[in-house]
Amino acid sequence: MMGRRLGGSFIVALLVLLATGCYPPTSHAYAPKTNSLAHQLQEVLDHKVEELKVPGIQVAVRRGDFYWSGTSGTIGFKNKEGLAPDHVFRVGSVTKTFTAALILKLYEQGKIDLDDKLSTWFPDYPQAASITVRHLLNHSSGIYNYTENLWLTARTFLRSKKRWDPAQLLESTFKRKFSFPPGTGHYYSNTNYIILGLIAEKITGKALLEAYREYLFTPAKLNNTYFVPYEEAPEKLVTGYDRDLFPFGVYKLKPEATSFATLAYAAGAVASTAEDLRRWIDTLLASDFLTPEVRGDMMRYLEATDPDVPGQLGYGLGLRVLAVGDDLIFGHTGTIPGFGAVAFYCPEKDYSVAVVSNLSLFDQTNVVGALIQILNLNY
Repeated sequence: MMGRRLGGSFIVALLVLLATGCYPPTSHAYAPKTNSLAHQLQEVLDHKVEELKVPGIQVAVRRGDFYWSGTSGTIGFKNKEGLAPDHVFRVGSVTKTFTAALILKLYEQGKIDLDDKLSTWFPDYPQAASITVRHLLNHSSGIYNYTENLWLTARTFLRSKKRWDPAQLLESTFKRKFSFPPGTGHYYSNTNYIILGLIAEKITGKALLEAYREYLFTPAKLNNTYFVPYEEAPEKLVTGYDRDLFPFGVYKLKPEATSFATLAYAAGAVASTAEDLRRWIDTLLASDFLTPEVRGDMMRYLEATDPDVPGQLGYGLGLRVLAVGDDLIFGHTGTIPGFGAVAFYCPEKDYSVAVVSNLSLFDQTNVVGALIQILNLNY
């Protein structure tokens, strides 16, 4: 559920994680120049595990009709069990692609409009009559980012078994100053997605987990994707590790911990595998899962850079838009203490890349860029 790298003291360092117009995709038929593409991708993966000093990395890619998935490294710094394709990782703000897609499915069904005002569901929220659903989706609401609250982040770190109530998280922002009048700028705020999750629950009459499964996980055949701890953690959910945000060396984020995941909620609590994330971003942006009109609206973006995400050009409806070399890719980055993830799709060249790791703040765009370079050299 990433955001702003604010620097400074340990508590402020926590906020790194917690603060963390286009055309419809087309299909192309490609054939690799050589039959060694899988070997080259594995070499890149092995090299990045060593270069970035991470326990392990799991990757899944597709280019046209070519599919490849791979792993490198282990499930822990001291645990030498090799990483497997079915190990599950928390994916942080990649969750926002799921929450945005859920809202857009409800929009397709006529249950919500992107111009509906926040006052429809939360009439007492400050400036609710000026904030639209679209403002929430593309971070143009100006609403304060609740994960920049030192009190919240300190309590989250100190009480690993705490379970935050999303309504309580939202309430904590009521008296906070807006970054700008709604609709006049862009500021990445996890509060937008807390609100969207609560709106989805109000519209569907279901817990967010149930709505995710009915509208997204099951139709997209995401058999290794979970909303933890709102459901039981899967056996293959690995421990995450942090060496940058917390003091006193390497810190473990165990599968049974609930504090950071419940703090994240609809902004960052999904857990998945690289292959499921690759399947998901393809389903979302390279299939008829959404109508062409709605998919185009999702990919239409505000110009918006982000100091934490090299290459970002803009932000759509739950999608970061990055330039990697000459390629424009759509998807999301994600970080939650102990884990990092990315899932992106390139409409022009019809490829998708997903990467997950069990370490906070590993250089996600570095890995994605290296994999994309290999793909482009072979086509």
